[in-house]
Amino acid sequence: MNHHLYLGVGGHVVCFDQQSGKEHWRTYLKSGRLTNILVEDGRVFAHVGGHLFCLDAESGEFLWQDGLVNLGYGYAILATANSTGHGSTSTSGAVASATIISDTAASG
Repeated sequence: MNHHLYLGVGGHVVCFDQQSGKEHWRTYLKSGRLTNILVEDGRVFAHVGGHLFCLDAESGEFLWQDGLVNLGYGYAILATANSTGHGSTSTSGAVASATIISDTAASG
């Protein structure tokens, strides 16, 4: 079982050990105000600065990226058909909350 905690922050995705808090890996994606993530099926999907990235959840290595041409640089919410916001591998509920908090903080 994967005992990792994933954090999207400052254009990075960072993986920590849940028990010790030790950083396992850190991958820089690109500059951006908010790094949204969703973890599912051994992959970390991240949106930052108008780009979508896919990383290996164990190593943090890039698997692919998409520039999301003509979609702009605004906030995004990530979800898959399996995303419920309740499972141990899905962070879609947390991503939606983080987006709302960040948007409010930026305007206030």
